[in-house]
Amino acid sequence: AEAKDPRRVMPRAVIGTVLGTMILSAFASLALSAMVPYDADLKTGYYFSAGFLYVGMKWASTLVHIGEVCTMPVVVLIAFLAQPRLMYAMSVDGLLPKIFGKVEKNGNLFWCTLISGTFFAIVAFTVPFQYLWNLVSFGILMSFNMTNSALILYRTRESSPHIVYKLTGALVVVSCVSMFLFEKGYVEATDSANGYLIVSMLLLACVAAIAIAIYKLCPQNVGPRDCYRAPWVPFVPALAITINWFLVAQLPPRDIGFGFIWIAVAIISYFCYGYRFSAGKDGWATMLAEGYHGLNAVRPSMSTMMADQKEQVLSA
Repeated sequence: AEAKDPRRVMPRAVIGTVLGTMILSAFASLALSAMVPYDADLKTGYYFSAGFLYVGMKWASTLVHIGEVCTMPVVVLIAFLAQPRLMYAMSVDGLLPKIFGKVEKNGNLFWCTLISGTFFAIVAFTVPFQYLWNLVSFGILMSFNMTNSALILYRTRESSPHIVYKLTGALVVVSCVSMFLFEKGYVEATDSANGYLIVSMLLLACVAAIAIAIYKLCPQNVGPRDCYRAPWVPFVPALAITINWFLVAQLPPRDIGFGFIWIAVAIISYFCYGYRFSAGKDGWATMLAEGYHGLNAVRPSMSTMMADQKEQVLSA
């Protein structure tokens, strides 16, 4: 809703960002792997600086520490930029109190930024970073799974509104069980653990079969030809969901538990507040079903609001 020509710009921006991050991360990991033996006991959380210390380059280790201190605030601020906009959209949709959607005369989400910023600052100061790191990783991976599942449903729900929900749910659950069993069998690496690996491979075959069933039984609506379309649906989303579950399975059980507690809090919040005040109960869902041509017809973007205010001032 905020970008100009989002059909063309957003796919390029997302793909470019992901590819750039992947390439930089891969080269950094390759450099660290070549610099330090795999069995080296490095200080947890300081792998690159500890790696330079391991090879006797103390100056480089100090430089890495300085770089981390200088760039971390920038990274945090950039990551936080989208949070008030997200909470603004949820407030307009009725999922959060109206104060989070209040826009001041200069076009800033002052109260939303203040409240959410204070809350997350308290969390950052009180919760150990090792817990936050894994909790954030868990949340990102779960959101990716939701996105991939939503893509499958969006493409196929018009032609197969009943069966596709069951198949997609089965795909998510079976891939989850498969990857957790694979992780358990791989980590234990004993003769008795081979059974976990065998069951995991059988379930993985079931995931492939479910993806094929979705492709065969649920015709896709690819949408307008002039906008970007994700390729190879549902196979790419199924692969992504499986890999994400594999990464989740590698997190400590304690942090996975914290992640599900956080999800439970979000669900409770929805049923205690969001369900009662959802904009969908006031006709928003009806507007969606009538084939409107833009999200701004239901939820005004910040840019649209500022343009309207500017036009009112100039015409006064």
